[in-house]
Parts: sequence; C-alpha cells; structure tokens
Amino acid sequence: MHAASVTLANRSHPADRGGHGRLDWLYEQACLQLQRHLADSSYDVTRLVGELGVSRPTLYRAFMRQGDTVAGCLRRARLARVCELMAEPPFRTPIETLAYQCGFEDVRTFNRCFRKAFGMSAGAWRAHALARKLSPMDARLGNWSSAAAAVSA
Repeated sequence: MHAASVTLANRSHPADRGGHGRLDWLYEQACLQLQRHLADSSYDVTRLVGELGVSRPTLYRAFMRQGDTVAGCLRRARLARVCELMAEPPFRTPIETLAYQCGFEDVRTFNRCFRKAFGMSAGAWRAHALARKLSPMDARLGNWSSAAAAVSA
C-alpha cells in the first residue's frame, strides 16, 4: 500500500458521520490530494483512489454529492494556481510556461479552459489584474515590487 494511502485511509474523521459525512470527508481529502499533485500532468484518478484507499465509484459519489467532478476540481485548482503565478514577479514569465508548471499538457487546452472559466484570455486577465493593482505612478516608475505586493494582497 502506498504511504500516502495509509496516511489518508487512517486519518480519523468523526465517528458520528454517516455515509454522507464520510463522502463529504472523502471529497475534502481528494481535493487536498489534487492540490498537492496539480503540477503533475500524469496524475490521474487511478493514483488518487489508490492514495485515498477507496474505490473509483465511491470517489465519484463523493464528488457527485458536491456537484463536482474530479477533472473539474483538478482543472479549477490548476487554473487558480496559474492565476497566482501570473500575479507574482517576474511578471514576464510566459503564460504557457506557467500553464505547463501547473500541469496543463498543452497550451490550446489551457487557453480554452482559461477563457471558459474567466471569460477572457490569460494574457488579458494578467493585464487586468496588474492594472487593477498597480497605481499609475508605480506603472510609470516601473515599481514592480509594490505591484507584486498589491497583487498578492
């Protein structure tokens, strides 16, 4: 048994939780695992169920109960991480590089997912986020350190 599955399978959760409580707990644990592995483009449901020590149908029931899917949860986590990275210096890191670092295997898929989630391209999102957080004086002076602090805040 994989070390992570032992840890997660043995992690205690309230005994008073019934079937639904266990599914809620499982969903939380699965989301945490997905967060930990979001940069790994080869991470899949087979590995996730192995680490959690549950069956695939049980995992899917836990996600269905939340109105979610494993793929949707992982995609949102990856997109959120790309947004965090776009708002951190250096602001010149190519967006496709950030997408690859967050587990997206190809730029076209990333661009399509990003536009669907945010209603704009990643480049437009980055420009909008930086413009919102940069004062006009900081932008003119090239004061990127204060911009980074503002975006991170």
